[in-house]
Amino acid sequence: MAETVQAEAQYDASDDELQPAESIPIDRAGVVESDVMAELPYKHELDRKIQITEDISDKKQAVQLQVAHRRKSPKTGKAEYQLRKIGDVTGKLYSNGKWYREKDVRRL
Repeated sequence: MAETVQAEAQYDASDDELQPAESIPIDRAGVVESDVMAELPYKHELDRKIQITEDISDKKQAVQLQVAHRRKSPKTGKAEYQLRKIGDVTGKLYSNGKWYREKDVRRL
């Protein structure tokens, strides 16, 4: 008998105070529907001097470079950068044009 009283009390409380998630309006939940992905700003501008850490002869060493190109990764949507040596006017990219993730590139 105590079980039925508790069940009725829970049922009454859910009717009066609690609402299921389906009844919350979508605009009240703070969700904005859009077909276009939000455009996130790049952390580093073109030709900005930056620094990365590379393994050279089994030691981690800081390498100072410049941002040559930037893009959003097609897989993750996060920023990636192609780099070149500082002052290099030949246009040759560092590490054969490898794309570096934004979290691996630091400002000087």
